[in-house]
Amino acid sequence: GTNPAVKGLRLASIETDYSDIRFWYDADGNLVKFTGEYSGNVYNVTYNPFEINYEDDNEKVRVYNVKFTKEGYIKSFTLEEESTEYDEYENYVETDEFIYNDGFLVKMVGDFSEIYESISSKGKGTMTLKWVNGNVTAVEVESVGGDGKSASSVGTGTTVFEYNGIQNNYKQFTKPMVLDGGDCVSPLMYLGFFGKACEMLPSVVTKSSVYDEKYGGLTYKYLREEKHWY
Repeated sequence: GTNPAVKGLRLASIETDYSDIRFWYDADGNLVKFTGEYSGNVYNVTYNPFEINYEDDNEKVRVYNVKFTKEGYIKSFTLEEESTEYDEYENYVETDEFIYNDGFLVKMVGDFSEIYESISSKGKGTMTLKWVNGNVTAVEVESVGGDGKSASSVGTGTTVFEYNGIQNNYKQFTKPMVLDGGDCVSPLMYLGFFGKACEMLPSVVTKSSVYDEKYGGLTYKYLREEKHWY
């Protein structure tokens, strides 16, 4: 359903650092296509069943097996990406499940498998959101992956949100609130497919992440911290 606060208007575009996200609708107001958050790819949306598709000479992306809650939020989906760029074959499959509490997204659990040339790897991840009085205060992310032999990757991340009392009048997700769901999934968060947005607009967002990666006998460790003011 349409958010009553926006009086029937629908989100048309968002300017981002990477590429402008655009949304197109049919005469009944149903989403029919949109551009990816990073790539600028135009993804087509079809219904009964709900699917998202993109295809060009080198790449094929499909979101399917989409299940919804009774409120219309996405409960689970499968994402498959296939590419043959520079004669290198890659296939990636991810399955995610989303858990809500009173309409607020509280947890995401996912697993993935990847084939790159002849190397296969798989992994899993969780994202946990903490809410206080209708506002998300922290997001914790954990991921583990590898090929079961010489390559492995472990990642943890924390995002902390601070507020200074500015109301989110349209009850809509804005850039600081959107969690990275990848090129063709993140844009749906702005449209309310992943539950209710915060009551207030964040004023400071602090992100920190640590990655431990091993390839053969080599170990890499990445630490990244960033802070954004709005």
